[in-house]
Amino acid sequence: MFNKKASLARKEEAREKIAQVFTGAREIDNIPVKEYMIKWLGAFAPDMPVYDAKSFCLPKMFFKNYLWHAFSFQKTDCYMAEDAVAEFEKGFRGECFILLNEENLIFTLENGKDITLEKLREFRSIIVFTSDFSETFVYTGSDEFGPYYKSADMAVADGSEPDESCIPEEECLDDEESAEEEEPSDEEE
Repeated sequence: MFNKKASLARKEEAREKIAQVFTGAREIDNIPVKEYMIKWLGAFAPDMPVYDAKSFCLPKMFFKNYLWHAFSFQKTDCYMAEDAVAEFEKGFRGECFILLNEENLIFTLENGKDITLEKLREFRSIIVFTSDFSETFVYTGSDEFGPYYKSADMAVADGSEPDESCIPEEECLDDEESAEEEEPSDEEE
């Protein structure tokens, strides 16, 4: 279940691949990726307990977790498999974010209509979502899991607006802040 974090070389390869597949994508490196992850969980899995989010979805000191476990562990409702693809193919509009879960990198893309399932299949564990956090699509790269799609209006059954405060930032960041500084390599020596 636990996988080592990506090496710096692997992250660089991922950056190059994003540039090839999504022309015009820009890396966001002035805001920690974890802040986007927390906001994503608040928008798309507001009913998920904090303990579960920390245990299954957010990166740890030396290991990575998958944000999409909010869906695979059925901690929140979403469209799955063919239904997810059908919803996704209706198209994303406007600015979108592209999160490479394994490499812990995030990019912005000016026009969501440039994101296709064919392009997403070039990656493993990729999450795309609109800049207003209104919809998301997850391609896991595995036949066993996903893909998943969710819109924010599905996220809260009582009709209230999703709120990232459902996962208190200080609880999610407390033991992982130092993980951003130095990441061990996933390559064996």
